[in-house]
Amino acid sequence: RSRTRFWKDNDREAYAVLYESLVAISQMVAPFCPFITDAMYSNLVGGDVHLSDYPVADPTLIDVMLHEDMA
Repeated sequence: RSRTRFWKDNDREAYAVLYESLVAISQMVAPFCPFITDAMYSNLVGGDVHLSDYPVADPTLIDVMLHEDMA
């Protein structure tokens, strides 16, 4: 769905979101798929995914109104 956004517009924000998403996903899935996530993480960041810190949520980004509406 975002293919034209990456190729045509050269949108740096799209690349930043994709990068952060892939790094976080590789860290979360590492215990279940160790070899694939290690290769992905080392290509993105360098180093070993199994020695990195587990991702932590940023509480300032929580939308309180949305959270209450969903409850």
